[in-house]
Amino acid sequence: IETDVLYQWKDLVPTYEERLTTIRGIHLKNVEVTEVDTPFRILGDKRKPVEDVTLDNITIGKAAKSKSRFENARNIRETSVRILNK
Repeated sequence: IETDVLYQWKDLVPTYEERLTTIRGIHLKNVEVTEVDTPFRILGDKRKPVEDVTLDNITIGKAAKSKSRFENARNIRETSVRILNK
């Protein structure tokens, strides 16, 4: 989850108005992934952090980086998250 979704346009199109979107109440459950770079990455905006994310029963076969990255994120719950081969 990344909230800075217009980063690729900042130099191409002038910004006349900036609006922050509330992102909360995201639930991921019963997910199986073969290979990832970073297990989980949530990068919210400090003015309006991502909130209330539940990660439940998730299996990752291989992760290049063993640590997730959470910035400007609140109330992140991980239950039964497994990384099999770090």
